[in-house]
Amino acid sequence: MALSKRNVPPEGREPYIISQLEGERITIPGSKGVFRILASAKQTGGTMAVFQSAAVLSDAPGFHYHNEAHDVFLVTKGFLKLWNGDKCRILGPGDFAYVPPHVVHNPEMLGPHTETYGLVTPGDWVDFFRHISEPFEGLILPENDNRDLKALLIPKVMAAKGKFDVVFQPDYKPPALGEWDEDDQKLPESNTPAPFFLRANTGPRWIMGGVMSRPFITTAQCNSVCAISSIESSNAYPDSILSKKMTFRDVDHCLAVIEGALVVRIPGSPDSVIREGETALLPAGQAFSLGFDSKYVRVWSFTSGNGIESLVHKLGTPFKDFVLPDEALPFEWNQQQLAAVGEELGVVIEKYTMVQIEPFAVEQWMDEYETKTTYNIAETCCAPISIEDLQNLSAEKSINPIPLSTKLTYGAIRGSDEILGHLSRLYSVKTPEPLPKDNILITSGAIQANFLLHYTLVGPGDHVIVHYPTYQQLYSVSESIGAEVSLWKAKEDDKWTLDTKELESLIRPNTKLIVLNNPQNPTGATIPRATLQEIIDIASRQSIIIHADEVYRPLFHSIAPTDPEFPPSLLSLGYENAVVTSSMSKAYSLAGIRVGWIASRNKEIIDKCMVGRDYTTISVSQLDDAVASFALAPHTIHGLLSRNIQLAKTNLELVEKFIESHRWACDWVKPRAGTTAFVKFSKMGRPVDDVALCEMLNDKAGVLVVPGSKCFGRDGDFRGYVRIGYVCETEVLEKALAKLREFMQEEYVDDVPLAKKAAK
Repeated sequence: MALSKRNVPPEGREPYIISQLEGERITIPGSKGVFRILASAKQTGGTMAVFQSAAVLSDAPGFHYHNEAHDVFLVTKGFLKLWNGDKCRILGPGDFAYVPPHVVHNPEMLGPHTETYGLVTPGDWVDFFRHISEPFEGLILPENDNRDLKALLIPKVMAAKGKFDVVFQPDYKPPALGEWDEDDQKLPESNTPAPFFLRANTGPRWIMGGVMSRPFITTAQCNSVCAISSIESSNAYPDSILSKKMTFRDVDHCLAVIEGALVVRIPGSPDSVIREGETALLPAGQAFSLGFDSKYVRVWSFTSGNGIESLVHKLGTPFKDFVLPDEALPFEWNQQQLAAVGEELGVVIEKYTMVQIEPFAVEQWMDEYETKTTYNIAETCCAPISIEDLQNLSAEKSINPIPLSTKLTYGAIRGSDEILGHLSRLYSVKTPEPLPKDNILITSGAIQANFLLHYTLVGPGDHVIVHYPTYQQLYSVSESIGAEVSLWKAKEDDKWTLDTKELESLIRPNTKLIVLNNPQNPTGATIPRATLQEIIDIASRQSIIIHADEVYRPLFHSIAPTDPEFPPSLLSLGYENAVVTSSMSKAYSLAGIRVGWIASRNKEIIDKCMVGRDYTTISVSQLDDAVASFALAPHTIHGLLSRNIQLAKTNLELVEKFIESHRWACDWVKPRAGTTAFVKFSKMGRPVDDVALCEMLNDKAGVLVVPGSKCFGRDGDFRGYVRIGYVCETEVLEKALAKLREFMQEEYVDDVPLAKKAAK
């Protein structure tokens, strides 16, 4: 999302620039001053508000304290007299003061033209300013303020009593004005918030190569609610780590340029040069990088936690001098140090963040047990077929699926014209426009399609939202690249439906991808048309790409096309940034030919995936392509799908009978599509240890199923759940269920342990 230059902050959380002397400008009657609100609760998610204040000589507002709010004062022009706890000081340019909750304080502008920056947290505290103020339309400030205080101010102050976090102390006996002392030249060492003053150009200094930080306050002094620092550098230095794309997961940055020119880069947008007097707001989760475009650049960084100041502190070294050195100091780092600091601060740094891919739990489970079992009802493919079976299902039995005379070259790189044509036809049914063949890319199975898509579209610092529970690949690949993933959990107590209001709350400025699994593995639930349209409406506001893994489509065995909730392919809904993946493995019984695909109405996505694919797979085998083309051809596809849908219906009825006869231990939401059922096993109202149950079933009954918490859950999710792949050969399922019945009668009650309680 680009940085837009504004005169007032936007209504929501997005990056923006406030021009010099702009902001939400308000004035308190009689104050001879103005507040320019640069950011508040709406823009920072409530974490902080940052504002400028300006006035000539004016009366102090009165002694008061806040129950929750933290307050800071940072002078840029003129002088400010501040009573702060048991001290009183006159602050000049560069001087700073911090006021924690419950500390009585009172600021007085001494002029002749005083300008300050302020930060208050939580961010909605500035609503008090708004309540007692009026809009300001002048140039700089109302130097001659003759407004009627009795009519304009006092009634508002009286009405504010009890509504805002400000408690006036009319009988307070203030401390006398004192001189600056040694205590005012260092940051407090105590971690308990206490009021303090900090004289300009004193306190600690840290340097990281050519970037210096002079902190006014760190998270250590204020219970981690904010940090403020002067960040200084030069265009004479080489690029620093700050020039790499950074994403602070939970911390907002408000960057006020005091001298020189700062460059802010937002991925996918032109560089924004921010000059003296201008301010940029970068919300939490927004990827950005910084450059310095002047001989000397000084930026005051206001953050809602550990931000760039903390990064310079953690990676840099103490600096004793007062001005920047002629040359950037040597800066040595290692990946282990950067990874540790990144994890501590919740920041992802492009090219520097170490990432590791998580073990693929379901694949490891299958690898461990599928050759050691008798009755495999863990597989998720429809019962596999041979080439001969495929021919027999076709209306053109004389055609050989494998052309014996074809030379075995690499073949068509993106896929043969035949297979692309068949897929184009399938994705063009009931759509406004046909899907061009060039908008499809053939891959070695859906597993490669998913990996390639996420590898291509997602980078470090991006944010991805994933429908959950789902196939682990759909979130672990993005995490391994350095993206942050939010799991959008389907509601197990409401038939695994999705709440689009929750999706809206998960969206961030750097959200790159929304991932759906429709039909869903492992539940067999489907996302209805209306919900898909709501998801598109939400994503389109930020042009977010939606990826739907539709690998179990079109195996709809328990929902009819005439049903209002019947889910169309995501591609049929007309959203340009929709992309789907699928394969021949699940619904088409042909896992052995390793053919999948990526399809999108946005050809640019396909072309980008092709670039990455060149490094992994030159082409799909011509033999595999030919078999897939035969299976998808009009003369075969209907017979093949009819066989599999009928098999699913027959077998699902068997599973349903088992569930109904074991309601004392089993519960489920009956699948509407696909090949999997997610069954919850419990005892005495508590979930069982699903891993132990699955191991016992394999060892004692020779039945292989998949444990839900291990293969689909995080942080204790889906304890007691077991995934059953029921569209195998009916004979295999019947024998497996018979063994399962015996186990339930003889072993389950006494031997299967309960799940451990999830850690809080």
